[in-house]
Amino acid sequence: MLLNFQVSNFRSLRDPATLSLSRVGKRPKGVAPEDWNPVSSIMAIFGSNASGKSTVYEAVRTVQNAVRDSYTRWEPDSPVPVMPFLLDPEFITEPTEFSTEFRASDGLEYVYGFSCDQTRILTENLYVYKSAHRTVLFERGLGDDIDEIRFGPSFKGKKAELKEAVKSRPNALTLSAGAQIGASSQLVPAHLWLTHGLQCYDSAHWDTEHMTVMRNIATDPDFKKTLLAVLSKADLGINGIEVKETAMPLNMNFSELLVGGSDGLRFGPFRLERKSNDNPRPVKREIVLSHRSSTGSTPFPMAWESQGTKSFLALISKCLVALGSGGTVIVDEIDASLHSVLTAEIIELFKSRATNPFMAQLIFTTHDVSLLSKGTAQNPLLDRDQIYFVEKDRNSGSHLIALTEYTPRKEENIERGYLLGRFGGIPNPHFMDYALAVANPNKVS
Repeated sequence: MLLNFQVSNFRSLRDPATLSLSRVGKRPKGVAPEDWNPVSSIMAIFGSNASGKSTVYEAVRTVQNAVRDSYTRWEPDSPVPVMPFLLDPEFITEPTEFSTEFRASDGLEYVYGFSCDQTRILTENLYVYKSAHRTVLFERGLGDDIDEIRFGPSFKGKKAELKEAVKSRPNALTLSAGAQIGASSQLVPAHLWLTHGLQCYDSAHWDTEHMTVMRNIATDPDFKKTLLAVLSKADLGINGIEVKETAMPLNMNFSELLVGGSDGLRFGPFRLERKSNDNPRPVKREIVLSHRSSTGSTPFPMAWESQGTKSFLALISKCLVALGSGGTVIVDEIDASLHSVLTAEIIELFKSRATNPFMAQLIFTTHDVSLLSKGTAQNPLLDRDQIYFVEKDRNSGSHLIALTEYTPRKEENIERGYLLGRFGGIPNPHFMDYALAVANPNKVS
C-alpha cells in the first residue's frame, strides 16, 4: 500500500512534489470503524495537456524500473535514465531525488529513497518501522565516501558481497543488487512491493498488457471467470473470451518475435511448438472476444475490436489483479478511449469494501473533469482528499497540489470551480484568436 511518494528535479517537476494517500480529517459520521481506512484507496490527478501529470506517473515508474532492472539489465557504464529539469541551468547539474513510503506484504511500513544524476546513484536508503521509531536497514553515500554503504545494527546478510556488487556498478541500486544476489531476507518485502505490489499501466500501451491477460486466462480459471463476468456486464456486447492459437507456416522466421525463447513457457504473441523430431512450428496467440449475436455468440479477432474495448480489457485486467492481491495500480490517462461511466465504475470497484476487501489502491491521471461531480453530495465518487491538480508556473515548472490545500467550501461545486480556474490545472489556450487573425488579416477589431 502506497502511503507517500515524493520526487524533485525530475523532468518538469523542478521543486519537491508530494503525493500523499493519507486521508484528511477524522472518520466521517455514519461510517463504521471497520469500513474506515486512514489511507485512501483512490487518488485522482487532474491537469491540462503538458501540465506534468504524466510526469508524476513516470516518476513512480522510474523508481520501479530502477529497483527491478538497474543491477540485472543496465550495463555497468550506461547512464541512469533520468532527466532533470532542463529549463533552469541551476537544476541541470543538481541530483534527481525520489522517496517512497509504503506498507509491504509483511504489514510493516518502509521508507525507501535514492538520489542520482545521469551517471550514477548518489545516495540511497531503506528504513523500516517496527515501532514508532525507524530501523535503519542500510544507508548509502550519506558520508564523505560516496561509495560507502552503512548497514543498520539489525541488518543480517551478505554485507561484504553486497558492497562489492554495488562498488562495481555505480549506476545500480543497492536494493536491486541485494535482491539479485540474495543478500538478505530483510530486503525481500520492500523489493517485492516495489516490483510486484506496485503496478504501473500506461493506457497507450494496452497491447503489452494483453500479453499478461493471455497468460492469466490460460493459467487461472478463476481470473478468466471474473474477467468475463465484468466484460459481460460492461455493456460491450461481450459474452466470451478465449486465447486462440494458430499454427503458422514452417518456413516463416519468427525468432525475433518469440517471447521467452523457444521453450514456449511464457505467453507472448508467438511461441514455438515442438512435436517429436519435427522442426518447431511457430504458433500465433491472440485474444478472441465473442459477442452476442442472433446465433448466440460470434467470435471477433482483436483487430476488429474498438480502441475502447481494447483499452478497457487491459485496464480492467490490471485492476482485477490488484483487487485480488491488495496491490497498488497507478494508471496514466485512465480515461483514454473510455466513456466516463466506465471509468466511474472502475473507481467504484476500489471504493467499495465489498469489491476491495484487501484495500487495493487505484491512482490515476485524467482529463475527465466530469469525475469531479459524479455521485451525490453525501457520497461523491471522489472525496475532496482524493483529488490532486497539476499546473505549471510561468517558468514551466510543474506543481502537484492537493485540492484540500485550497480549502473549498463544503457546498462548493468542485467541477465548476475547477473549470473556472479556481484550482489551477486547466489549459489557457489562445490559438483561436491567432487563427482568426491569420484568416482575416484586414479585419479591424
